[in-house]
Amino acid sequence: MVIPPARHQPIVGLALTVVVGTGAGLVLHCPPWVWAGIAALLLLAWVLSGHRHGALLLLSSLLLAAANGSVTAQRDGTRTRELRALAEARTPVVLKGTIVTEPNGERLPHGGARLSFQFRATEAVEAGGCPVERLRPFLPFRIDVDFYGPESFLSPNPSSAIPEAGQGWMFGGRIRAREVSYRTEPILSLRTAVDEVHRRASAADAPVWRQRLWDMRREMARRLALGLADRPRDVAILRALLLGYRADVPAEVRDLFARSGTVHVFAISGLHILIIAKLLSLALRRTGVPWRIHTLILLPLLAAYTILSGGRPSAVRACVMASVHNAAGFLHRRPSPVSSVAAAAIVILVASPGQLADLGFAFSFASVLGILLLSPSLKVLFAGFRRQSPKSEADDLVLRMERARERMEDETAEGPLSRLRATLRGWRRKLSLKTRDGLAVSVAAWSVAEPITARVFGQLVPVSVVSNVLVIPAISVTVSIAAVGFVVGAVHPLPEMLCNRAAALLLNGIVWFTGVCSSIPLGNFETKPWPVGLVAVWYGALLVTAFLLHIAAERRRRADIVEEDFDS
Repeated sequence: MVIPPARHQPIVGLALTVVVGTGAGLVLHCPPWVWAGIAALLLLAWVLSGHRHGALLLLSSLLLAAANGSVTAQRDGTRTRELRALAEARTPVVLKGTIVTEPNGERLPHGGARLSFQFRATEAVEAGGCPVERLRPFLPFRIDVDFYGPESFLSPNPSSAIPEAGQGWMFGGRIRAREVSYRTEPILSLRTAVDEVHRRASAADAPVWRQRLWDMRREMARRLALGLADRPRDVAILRALLLGYRADVPAEVRDLFARSGTVHVFAISGLHILIIAKLLSLALRRTGVPWRIHTLILLPLLAAYTILSGGRPSAVRACVMASVHNAAGFLHRRPSPVSSVAAAAIVILVASPGQLADLGFAFSFASVLGILLLSPSLKVLFAGFRRQSPKSEADDLVLRMERARERMEDETAEGPLSRLRATLRGWRRKLSLKTRDGLAVSVAAWSVAEPITARVFGQLVPVSVVSNVLVIPAISVTVSIAAVGFVVGAVHPLPEMLCNRAAALLLNGIVWFTGVCSSIPLGNFETKPWPVGLVAVWYGALLVTAFLLHIAAERRRRADIVEEDFDS
């Protein structure tokens, strides 16, 4: 089978059109029927046109995306106003729905305990004689629940049934709203206690298959603690890295990772989905599964892992990108990372236009695009650095001859000592290459994501350029070891215990390294939130820099071709 070369320009153009159109629909207060009507006229003109101009089709797509965004803006705006008014009125309500995250237990300083979890409210019930009809049109929605009760909540055998992920429950309380600077709508929470309405509602239970995944998640969390009874901190970090249990990570550890610019490793996202996808692909290839069936098996497994890890938006976005990328071969197309990102953006924004205003969406796609567009040129330029800087053409010639001689010796090595020397040189070259490539990726991701951090959080973390070079590969190895341990643990628990101990040993080194990076002077510091103009100037300068880097990289590639001809 011949797979045609990748052509990502059309889908990239369509993705940009959808992004611009969705943004216009969310920002501009224009009725959706106006956008849709103009789009219909343009589509009619495109059909009747003899030349079938692509510009008309793109403009129609932009207007349809704007109509979709406008519908979302109107619905979310009305819902936000009603929920904010309801929260300000402190109206008592009883909500019925499904628990969608694993409850996190916390012992309170003055006695008692609190369970915190996300709740998907599907039905509003009257309470205390206060009607809540105005809330019902906006169901379902997600809300954070704080459930207060006795300390027995945290015991292995609680005195009464406590909530679990996937179960249907009914809770009474008062809705509260908390405003956050980087979100257009408030974060809703429901404060309830054991002396208020609370009971199981089996009719609202999640589907059986989803409950089985949550049961598997709890079992995996238990097995990650095998062999680590004396290391609760390492268990908490492992559970956060593999399963998304971020609330159990100690605050001092989160602070170290935040100040070193590596706290993103605790969010199940592209890094984790990529690791799991590689492990699953390797396992499927080893079993001899044909490539087409390989794709049909891999995509549902990635979706299952996304749900199993908590189903957070960052994980869902990464799963969509990975699925689109892996489905390219199944559709007789050559996989293209840029095309995959563009297609994923289209799918996500068509299904949920409000994601465009989400901070996580901006971080995810900005970082990925920065890596895809900037890192190739940076890798070529970094690969051109020499261990020594030649002072003349004669010195440069000597260096080239020395490298050619080393390669020839490696290829013709005889005897144990010579082969060992050749192996060590090969490892050194691979380590140097991996370090340069990791530095290129880290610089690319930082240069694109840093203005967003400065704009939203008023913080700059330049040390992340260095810290991510080591932390990302180390985290990848740690997650891989723990995942392999879980698989081999099905045969015998001893290999799983050894894998858990090895992963914990690596984690100790990672935590130590993040502590060193976080203590570097000016490695992280606070600043005034950047104005929009400064962010625009940064990205404008970045575009110019990217263009110049591309030109320099092309020159470097041509020079490398000449050098390879000389060496051969």
